[in-house]
Amino acid sequence: MSEEKLRKAEERGRMQALMDLVDVVDDCDRAMELIYSADQRRTIAEGIEQMRKRLLRRFESAGLRSYGKVGEEFDPHRHEAIGAEPGYGPDNSIIKVHQRGWTDGRGKVVRPALVTVCRGTPEGPPPVRPQADGARPYICPYGSPGCSGDCPSCQMAFGAKESSS
Repeated sequence: MSEEKLRKAEERGRMQALMDLVDVVDDCDRAMELIYSADQRRTIAEGIEQMRKRLLRRFESAGLRSYGKVGEEFDPHRHEAIGAEPGYGPDNSIIKVHQRGWTDGRGKVVRPALVTVCRGTPEGPPPVRPQADGARPYICPYGSPGCSGDCPSCQMAFGAKESSS
């Protein structure tokens, strides 16, 4: 076997091993959505979040990168639309990320992001990241009770929440 073929085979094997772990991150995201609805389970949620961050750092160090954010323009080469509905933003923009997409170290898509795209605008004001001001509790625009801006849907839509520590 030539050295080039061997390198390519190793790369495929490494990517497959990493892709097997991608479902673990998806499971963590789903579990956190549920756990954040119960404040007494906050410690568990924080532990799962730390595990998720460690996995993501390992993926990144191996060349596996995630993508897919609310507001991005839909790209059929990188995203798979599983629905379209009225939303705020331009038509063909992403309004919900169901599963993040993943690329290898060269930027090649190894799993497309599963998304819902915007088609038209609903009536009413657009959702904004609510602020907890003491008088009003944070209300997750994605319906995660107990979320304080740190559930996976809020993180994908608005970016990581500023840490107060």
